[in-house]
Amino acid sequence: MEQTHTFAVDFLVRKSKTDKSIAFIYARITLDGESREISIQEEIKTKDWDAKKEAVKGRSIEVQSINEHIESVR
Repeated sequence: MEQTHTFAVDFLVRKSKTDKSIAFIYARITLDGESREISIQEEIKTKDWDAKKEAVKGRSIEVQSINEHIESVR
């Protein structure tokens, strides 16, 4: 009998405990219903996160670099 597996990678932010205007980007990896979160070592302003696109808003070189990092993890 063939077994099927599910796999997904989503990105989310966690606000800093000391400064709520800063957030850290995490990758949530889900395999067969079990999920784990790992930091991708990127820090952004909380207001710059687009949750629907799972990317940072903006066009600066820094933003492009972070979004490329997200895509490479994806």
